[in-house]
Order: sequence, then structure tokens, then C-alpha cells
Amino acid sequence: ILREAPMSERMLISIKTNFQMLVALPCILICMICVILSGALSLERCLILTVFSLLFEVGHANFGMLMGLVFARLDASNESSVIKRSMLAYLSIFAPMAILGVAALLGWALSLLLPQTAPQLILLTMSAVTAVFTVVSVLELNRHGVALVKKLSE
Repeated sequence: ILREAPMSERMLISIKTNFQMLVALPCILICMICVILSGALSLERCLILTVFSLLFEVGHANFGMLMGLVFARLDASNESSVIKRSMLAYLSIFAPMAILGVAALLGWALSLLLPQTAPQLILLTMSAVTAVFTVVSVLELNRHGVALVKKLSE
């Protein structure tokens, strides 16, 4: 149905990724308000964590869209079978989680070497890995997205 919409492929990709980010934004902001109100972190660290969360969500939305185009299943008997038994669902959910896990472990390992800067080093490492994930996801979706949408129309 979406392939027949009267809009360009680039616009379709943009709408779908922006919608995911729009849905996630209130969740991120509510979580940050709760953390601020709890007093567990300073306002500066809450701001850094908010930027980190937003950066991750941009990468996650673009990565999910890219996986949706690469592993599209147009032959499914119904919508739920696509979600239950597809590489798309597993990759788009668990790959970003795994990237965060690896980043956290890397930050933790580095903090063992420099214990006096542990919290900052962990956050810096996770932010750097997330930034790379986001940039790569956005670039790959911009590079291949339109061609993948057109390929679905064939």
C-alpha cells in the first residue's frame, strides 16, 4: 500500500523514520524528567543522557528502516507472521541493543584502566559508539534506501 502512495521514495523513508522518532520522543523525555526528579544524576548528566538517548533513537530509527527495506517480506500470509518469523524483527530490535551492550562493556573495561574517570569514560565510550552507529545508519539509509524501495516495487 505504501509503495502506491503519491510521494517520492525519499519522502516515504523520511516519514517512516521520523514517525518512529516522534513516537519515541515522549518516552525519552518522560524518562529524563523522572531521572531529574529523582535526583539520582546532576542536571548536566541528565542533559548528556538525553542527548545520548536522542542520538541513539535517530540511529535506531534509521537502522530499523534500513533493515525493513533489506529484509522486506512481501510474501507473508499475514502481518503477524512477518513480525514473528523474520530476520527484520530480530535485527532491528536486538542489533542496536547489542551495540549498546558492547559499548557499555568497552566503556567498563576502559574504566578499569582509569578508575578515577570511570563514569565519564563509560558515557564517552557509549556516546562515541552510538554516534558511529547513528552516522553509519543514516548514511547507509540515505545511500541505499531509495533503491531498496524501488526494488520492492518490481
